[in-house]
Amino acid sequence: MIRVSHLTKKYGAFTAVDDVSFRVEPGEIVGFLGPNGAGKTTTMRILAGFIPATGGAVEVAGYDVSTDSLAVRKRIGYLPERNPLYQDMRVNEYLAYRARLKGVGPTKIRERMRVVREQCGLESVRRKIIGTLSKGFQQRVGLADALIHNPELLILDEPTQGLDPNQIRHVRQLIRELATRHTILLSTHILSEVEMTCQKVIIINHGKIIASDTLEHLRETWCGLPNLVAEIQGPSSTILERMLSLDCVAKVQVESETEDAWTTLRITGAANLLLPENGNGGTSIGGNNIGGNSIGGNNIGGNSIGGNGTENGAAHATSMYNGGIGNNQRGGRVLAEAVFDAVRTEPWRLRRLELKHRTLEDVFVEVTQRDSQQKGEAEPTRPGGSTRPGGSTRTGGTDPGGLPGSSTTTGGASTTAAQVHHADPNTPAAEQAAAKS
Repeated sequence: MIRVSHLTKKYGAFTAVDDVSFRVEPGEIVGFLGPNGAGKTTTMRILAGFIPATGGAVEVAGYDVSTDSLAVRKRIGYLPERNPLYQDMRVNEYLAYRARLKGVGPTKIRERMRVVREQCGLESVRRKIIGTLSKGFQQRVGLADALIHNPELLILDEPTQGLDPNQIRHVRQLIRELATRHTILLSTHILSEVEMTCQKVIIINHGKIIASDTLEHLRETWCGLPNLVAEIQGPSSTILERMLSLDCVAKVQVESETEDAWTTLRITGAANLLLPENGNGGTSIGGNNIGGNSIGGNNIGGNSIGGNGTENGAAHATSMYNGGIGNNQRGGRVLAEAVFDAVRTEPWRLRRLELKHRTLEDVFVEVTQRDSQQKGEAEPTRPGGSTRPGGSTRTGGTDPGGLPGSSTTTGGASTTAAQVHHADPNTPAAEQAAAKS
């Protein structure tokens, strides 16, 4: 549907799009992501025939954008970031006017207006003046305009901008329904929307494509080492020593300790966990069947872990972790089994053992951050600031097995600053723990 080859766009000495190449197949929903100023909108405007390219080739539905611009425009529905509407026209008048401009036959205009009004939830405002509508309804009118001629390709630049949560959900469902009949290129800063809607992601930064793959492959490529969060009740120094003694553990980070001796640890697995031969498809941990299937499934822990087979009161877990992907999933399963078995043999309690998944936001931040660092520029910040709900603040560096930065957790009975401890293969675990505690 879309073929972009060595696309370049320059404004004087400034290169907005630099040798970009990608493909979008028919029926795909593709998220087109990037920081502000990365070249997203410029690329989309070139695809829509709105502005010319400086160099390269762009084809849409087999037509060259530079030589067959009108043929391309007939097959594209374009919703720009700044929705251009005639504020003094009524919704029905505007849609009829746009349908005529886009070549919809006179006998089909009423039917197409009815269809797009229903799709975009505009029936209740069809006779109202556009300028009196809320921003959310005006965004819907723009989407209806993009759909009025039933195009093969939809190019949507921030389609949920200004919508309330209910409207966003409606637009998300609409995009999924439209994907059965249209190819969709979607640009948005709401990355959770991309995760729920798109099958493929293209990330652009400084005018260049820096990542292009399916969501699953992107997560697997950038997921790093298996990363668990465990909450264990017992003497923290002994717990730390025991965790560092495990062959599959590379690093242990103490995130917090409470007055009642609960220690929260972030445990990073060793690199050998990602090797295929370390996969473990077992159906139980320590002899206790968890969730009826396997660790790494969608739901683990209907019963208390250790509730039946742990006679020494070692572990009473209230939650396990959701499944991972590929080698990271297998490595996470092996790491979880090792941590669980270690706790089970000690007079401790375990109430949480959770595999930390990387979201698209985490992948986006790390990919763009690395690209900016290579260019010697300031690191981009996480959308919405660096403070996460729940009192967790992340600063500095990159954790090779987890999310960017180190963590200091606030709240609770008492708090300690995050302490990171690395396993040293040349030093006995007891000496490591003694030196660092």
